[in-house]
Amino acid sequence: MSDGNIVLQVTNGTRVHKSILRANSEVFRDIFNAADALREELIDGLPVVKLHDAVEDWEVVLGSLYQLFHMNPFLNDLTFPQLKPMLQLGRNYQFDGMLKASLK
Repeated sequence: MSDGNIVLQVTNGTRVHKSILRANSEVFRDIFNAADALREELIDGLPVVKLHDAVEDWEVVLGSLYQLFHMNPFLNDLTFPQLKPMLQLGRNYQFDGMLKASLK
């Protein structure tokens, strides 16, 4: 997202909205509340959160978050390989709503 206000760096970096991550993840809420952790590195003047997960997994998770996964019936049609990143990152980063929706 070009208007994102934080960079998630899995490879080159993806701009996302703090508000989306904060609203959906206890882990990111804690990261953003510890502001000192985000002052170390900037890209284009934006704070960077470095992640060590597969970029493909984050593409699935971010796509789900931005499509309001909890209101989207498409989850019923996903295969396990499509759900796997949502389950793994949902657990690792405490995306509780995504995790709950993925397990239905």
